[in-house]
Amino acid sequence: MCKEEKLCKQCGARVAYYGDFCADCREENDRQEILQMSEAELAAKIDYVCANIQQLENQDNDEIRYLCEMLIDYRNINTSRLAELAWEHGLTYYQTIYKDAPPQVVEEMLNRLRQDDLKPWDGCKLLLCLAEAGGPAVHQAFWELQQQPRSWSRQLSTTPAVFATYGGWSFDSQGRWTPTNFAECYPLVKGTAAEKAESPVKIALPAGEGEICEHCGTPLMNLLEIDGRDPRLAFLGLEGVVRAKCCPDCLIYAIDDPFCRYQLDGGSQPLPFKSYNDGSNISAEEFAAIAANTYILGPGPVAPRYAADWYRGSSIGGVAFWWQGPEIKTCPECGKPMMYLAQIQLEDIWEKIEGNAYIEICRDCQILVVLHQND
Repeated sequence: MCKEEKLCKQCGARVAYYGDFCADCREENDRQEILQMSEAELAAKIDYVCANIQQLENQDNDEIRYLCEMLIDYRNINTSRLAELAWEHGLTYYQTIYKDAPPQVVEEMLNRLRQDDLKPWDGCKLLLCLAEAGGPAVHQAFWELQQQPRSWSRQLSTTPAVFATYGGWSFDSQGRWTPTNFAECYPLVKGTAAEKAESPVKIALPAGEGEICEHCGTPLMNLLEIDGRDPRLAFLGLEGVVRAKCCPDCLIYAIDDPFCRYQLDGGSQPLPFKSYNDGSNISAEEFAAIAANTYILGPGPVAPRYAADWYRGSSIGGVAFWWQGPEIKTCPECGKPMMYLAQIQLEDIWEKIEGNAYIEICRDCQILVVLHQND
């Protein structure tokens, strides 16, 4: 006889894998605990991680790793002391801890990076840690390594410019530094239909009447609409209404990257792309249900990595949760790396689709691209 699964005592709907709680409720409770901590309580938690730093990469016990992630993601703690201790112990697997690495640590890591006897896996981890640390010296080292690869780096599957995007920056074909992330972040939260009407950010709205996909005939959607004139969104540098228009069905079937050109008056025109899709899989009822979502811009900014982990939801700016690793595209007009603008957790609005949609932007050329990743 099978043992009956215990349901979460908080939501009553999902299986309780963590004592009395499901994974979602456990994380939400932990998030609220971290967000409500006083500065003294926060300092005590950081001390606890420091005292147990060697457990950071213990695959059999993820307590320290989980706590460290929560502190960084929800409170954006300064990690300089943690990075110094982690480097002393040779811990380089969890690269985010190096985001505030002290100059001496960065210098030592760069010296190691320049050696020819590195194993490719060790070089890969160093590149990720240094990408998080960033700064002019790291940028210069990455550019030099891209121009003159070392024996170990030739065995990697990608370039230093791509590794750099893990830290929210990159460089163009001339080596010029460019950001690929916005420093500020806002979550998208559930509201009411009335609140949605007033929100400066909306997702999955029908496009103009009669606008359909050339491949499958599905009505087009403005997957993301942003009114950059709202003071909360000044960090985006968008002085108008920007819409990312795409086919919601071909999003997961696209062969080419589905770019679109936008105007600051709300105009948006998808650029030609190839798709495997040759017939719509979305009924009119389902399309209407997707468009009826009530997600709105959250009331205030959050830490940059607030939504940068499994099932953390949708957000504007900050750091994305990439299911398959950062996928920063090159603008088809100017050739520069684009900037990550937003992520939409698709199953929140469309129960048949897993993963996230990601929107990237080139403000110079007024180009957007919409991507999809899942596991």
